[in-house]
Amino acid sequence: MQATGYIRIAAALLLLVAPADAAAARGQRVAVRVLPRFPLARFADRGAVGSMVPASGSTVSRATARASLLRGKLENALLGGKPTGRSRIRLGGPPASVTIYLTLPPAGKHHNLARYPIAVVGGGYHGLLRSSGTRITGIVSIADVAPTVEAIERGEKPVLSSRPSSDAPSALADLNTRLDAAHFARRGASRVLIGLVFAFAAVAWAFRSKVAARASLLSIPAILAAALVVSALHAEHRLPLWIALIALVSAVSLALATRTPGRLAAALAALLATYALTLLLSPT
Repeated sequence: MQATGYIRIAAALLLLVAPADAAAARGQRVAVRVLPRFPLARFADRGAVGSMVPASGSTVSRATARASLLRGKLENALLGGKPTGRSRIRLGGPPASVTIYLTLPPAGKHHNLARYPIAVVGGGYHGLLRSSGTRITGIVSIADVAPTVEAIERGEKPVLSSRPSSDAPSALADLNTRLDAAHFARRGASRVLIGLVFAFAAVAWAFRSKVAARASLLSIPAILAAALVVSALHAEHRLPLWIALIALVSAVSLALATRTPGRLAAALAALLATYALTLLLSPT
C-alpha cells in the first residue's frame, strides 16, 4: 500500500511538471509582421537584418509573395508563381520573444529584380542574416521565413541564422549594388560569350585552324572563370569589358596549350572544377 502511494505521488508530480517541460521543448514564440518598406538601420542595433528575394523567376506580385511567405515554398513564375497548400505561419500580432519584420512587394505584377528588407529581432540574432538556402550572407529567400518560425518554436536549428557585422546596413547596401550591377551587365556579358564562340568558330572554319576550334570550345568555361575574377575584383560595373579581355586571353592561351585531346579534356575539367569549388567556398 505504501509503494502504491509513492507511485501516485510521483505520477501527480509528473503531471504538474509535464506542461512546463512541453513549453520548454517548444522553444520561443515567434511573430511575423509585414511592414511598409523600412530602413534596415531601424532594427540593425536590436537584431539581424538582410535583403529578401520575394519570388522565383522573372516576375513577382504581392499575392504570390504572400503565398510563398505563408507556405514556406516557392513556385517559378513560369508555372504561375503562387504555391499552394496549407499556411504554415500566421501574420501580425504583437511583437514576441522573436519577431520577424519584413516588407512585401506592392500590389500588381512586377519584374523580380528588387530585394526587400527583412529583420529578425530577439533570439540571439545580431548582424547579417544568413540562409542555408541561398548561402550568401545577407541574402535570404522569402521561403526561409516559415520553416525558421517553425524551427524556433520547436526549439530546433532554424534555416535563418546570423553573422556578426559592425555595420550591417552598409554591408547590405554594397552587396545589393554589386548584385544590381551584375544583373544589368548580363546582357552585355552574354553578347561577349556569343561573339567569342562564333568568332573563333568562324576563324576555325575559314582557316581550318584547330587552335581556333579549341578556343571556340574553351570560350564558354573561360567566360565563367573570367566572371569569377571580375567578381573577386568587385568590378561588376565593367563586367562585359573585363570578361571579354580575360576570356579572350584565357581561351587563346588554353587553346595553344591543349594540342591533344587529353590536355583539352584536362583543361575543361580544371576550369569547371575551379568554378564549382569557388562557388562552394565563396558563394558571394
